[in-house]
Amino acid sequence: MRKGWEIKKLGEVCEIVNGSTPLRSNNEFWDNGTFPWFTIDDIREQGRIIRFTRQHVTNSALQRLRVLPKNSVLICCTASIGECALTEIPLTTNQQFNGLIVKKEGVLLATYLYHFCSTLKEQLSRLSGKTTIDFIPISRLKEIVIAIPPIIEQQRIVTTFDQAFSAIAKAKANAERNLQNAKELFESYLKSMFENTGEEMDETTLFDVCDLITCGVAATPKYVDENEGIPFLSAQNVRNGEVVLENYKYISQRFHQELTKKNKPAKGDILYSRVGSKFGEAGVVECEFEFSVYVSLTLIKPKPDILNSYYLKHYLNSPIVKSIAIRSISSSGVPNLNVKDVRRFPIRLPSIFKQGKIVSQIEAFSVKTKKLESIYQQKIVDLEELKKSILQKAFSGQLSES
Repeated sequence: MRKGWEIKKLGEVCEIVNGSTPLRSNNEFWDNGTFPWFTIDDIREQGRIIRFTRQHVTNSALQRLRVLPKNSVLICCTASIGECALTEIPLTTNQQFNGLIVKKEGVLLATYLYHFCSTLKEQLSRLSGKTTIDFIPISRLKEIVIAIPPIIEQQRIVTTFDQAFSAIAKAKANAERNLQNAKELFESYLKSMFENTGEEMDETTLFDVCDLITCGVAATPKYVDENEGIPFLSAQNVRNGEVVLENYKYISQRFHQELTKKNKPAKGDILYSRVGSKFGEAGVVECEFEFSVYVSLTLIKPKPDILNSYYLKHYLNSPIVKSIAIRSISSSGVPNLNVKDVRRFPIRLPSIFKQGKIVSQIEAFSVKTKKLESIYQQKIVDLEELKKSILQKAFSGQLSES
């Protein structure tokens, strides 16, 4: 540790206050409230510098709450452990957050404390009790140690953070924009391939070119252990155009046989998600694999002599079909795409030979765009690691003054 730095516990340099939620059923605490009351939704809406809150409480509620002054640090000690923010206004907070108030001005900058707290997520996760819900009591938070340099050094470090993190944020935004552009480029190409096949074709429906279009079992089965069961796939097992054979549950051999007596999934079939936020994603079953499917999946068996499975997969994942699917789902609640609507999806089929050529072109282009996506994703990861490295060096006294 560098000369002039001190090691202190948070409880020595901060007053730590737990938040509270006024009784929701008491309108006197909430109706026409004007004083800011903070929750994690405020971080999600405006970031980690808090200038306003979505919810407000009344003066009657304030009599039962502790007001945190401007420049308090908020740190989440349950559920989303380690999330933190810095206040630019006086406010109160719910019980999910503790407020850290610097005890003595001229010893510790609130901005320095805030950046330090932003590094605590892993440490707090280790400290949380192994109960149903992770929780950090104030007593443990007080014991966390912080390295405190002289106030002038704190100011220099915070200025360095501001400059470095601003540049990192700009670079990250550029990488995220480029990543999105790469994804949109592939979607645009995919759409063009199905709009301009170069052949005259009549329009038909998916029902007419498939041997089977059905959904999985609607009832939630009794699950069994892996060593005595058969994989039971759901919508979460279809991601990014692939059938992902991991993170699934198991059903009994007997129940599996009942489910697959007439409609047994096989290599070359399509699994198409039809329920939930990720509805409308298709993947091909690419190997011989014994499994059953839940109601959140549609099982599609293309007629192999007229419809290439991979052509159908790409078509279902194209913006053309996605827009049809969006128009077809129920307007309220959890998105649910009816199997009858899937059967009515329009499709134009070029020759089976032409389908194969289109698939080859799409997958060659996909390799190129995925390579671009990988570059930008790695760039984002590298920028986050750079930020962590700067923070780690700063709080261990290794940040250069140059």
